[in-house]
Amino acid sequence: MSVVKAFFEFCHANEWTSRNPARMVRNQRGQHNDPRSEQKLPFSDEELRRMYDACDTKYGKREIQWEKATRERTHASRYTQHRSRRTGQDIADFISVSVYTGLRISDVSTFHIYRITPDGTIQLRTTKAHTHVYTWVPQYLLIFL
Repeated sequence: MSVVKAFFEFCHANEWTSRNPARMVRNQRGQHNDPRSEQKLPFSDEELRRMYDACDTKYGKREIQWEKATRERTHASRYTQHRSRRTGQDIADFISVSVYTGLRISDVSTFHIYRITPDGTIQLRTTKAHTHVYTWVPQYLLIFL
């Protein structure tokens, strides 16, 4: 709508039209209609249990190769050699850090162990907003990190 309004404003300024008809149209997307402004609910205990169960039973159990050129799944080709191999426990740790700290996915994915102080406090600078954040991790989770 902003492009249409700007176009008709240009036409009206050059006296090609007698008025700007787009000025009468209201913007449909407001703060209350914007899906990005919805309150995000945390995962339920049942959803978290299903995620952790999938980490234990499904992730890393099947050999799947992603072709680098086409990004398609193939089962018959030679497997790519990666520096490290991910396991279900890695994904479970990722989920646990996300849930208990409330950090963004980008901050959890770039998380490094040296950011944890001995008392369990995490201090980092966020990727998106470039602000300093201090949070903590429960003691039992520190064992896995």
